Amino acid sequence: MAERHSIDHELAVKAVASSVHDAIATRHGLRGWNTSQVIGDGAGRS
Repeated sequence: MAERHSIDHELAVKAVASSVHDAIATRHGLRGWNTSQVIGDGAGRS
């Protein structure tokens, strides 16, 4: 069986929770990070 690895990060942010959520959970917000080409509807896959 393949070995699994994980990386955990903790960031302290002074911001309103809804602003943080929008920055990491919406296409518009993600475009503001390190990629301008974000596609998808956020529905995920099962």
